[in-house]
Amino acid sequence: MNKKPIPLLTGLLITLLTVFSLAYADENGNKLLTAARAGDVAQLKQLLHSGVKVDTKDGQGWTSLMVAAEKGHVQAVRSLLMWGAKVNVQNNRGLTPLMLAATEGHDAVVEMLLKAGADPRLKDKRGWTALKWAELSKQKKVTALLTQSAPQSEAAVSQGTPTRRPMSTMQSALAGQHQTATQQATDSQAKTAVVTGVDRPDLCLRIRSGPGTAYNKIGCVELG
Repeated sequence: MNKKPIPLLTGLLITLLTVFSLAYADENGNKLLTAARAGDVAQLKQLLHSGVKVDTKDGQGWTSLMVAAEKGHVQAVRSLLMWGAKVNVQNNRGLTPLMLAATEGHDAVVEMLLKAGADPRLKDKRGWTALKWAELSKQKKVTALLTQSAPQSEAAVSQGTPTRRPMSTMQSALAGQHQTATQQATDSQAKTAVVTGVDRPDLCLRIRSGPGTAYNKIGCVELG
């Protein structure tokens, strides 16, 4: 008896089931993004309850949270976050939900994402952060929010202000020792005096502030 057709049929059946599952997942994933775009919280919950993954992406790498954030749907964003949506997810261009909300000026969504752990330091493929996107889009309120939450160095660089890296404890100690030594040397030089005879019997005291400077007469004492 020829048993070869059985594995062949099994493989064909597995392939068909895989294709069907992917098509089903893709269809429901698209429905999830459509619901997020419309801000339809009830539809979002229904799809998520049915087993659709909250971080399902489309062909461009967009998730439902990205779509909802860009549209400024506060309730939809809140619901997706409660379902565990990844707040720092990036699409094919490197954009995050925070960047998308910042670009459109949705300050309530920006604030919500920041509280949920959105990282304002993340950069897209252009090297731009959410703060940069907000500034380019002239979203003043969002820019203020992101400036407060962003690290000092990023905010300063964005505003064109040079910054200094804070010194470590060891660097501070060494800097303090150097300053003390320098001050002591300066004091020592300032106190260096020379006594010279000028038109004796007078003895005059002169002092200079440092090397290479002229001596200044302090006073003279009559000896005779």
